[in-house]
Amino acid sequence: MRIPVGEEGQKVVGVVGAPKGYMLPCYIGLGYPADGYTELEQIERDVKGVLHFGKW
Repeated sequence: MRIPVGEEGQKVVGVVGAPKGYMLPCYIGLGYPADGYTELEQIERDVKGVLHFGKW
């Protein structure tokens, strides 16, 4: 699963042919990368650093 960053979401909408005005908040890519594809670095987050119980 990937959450689009910047203009990436609009590019995906165009590639998949989604109707005008649609927004894809996340998507799952299937298949193999194209030749020359540049893999984006994913940031791993620790759950304890993201969840907050009863405080901010």
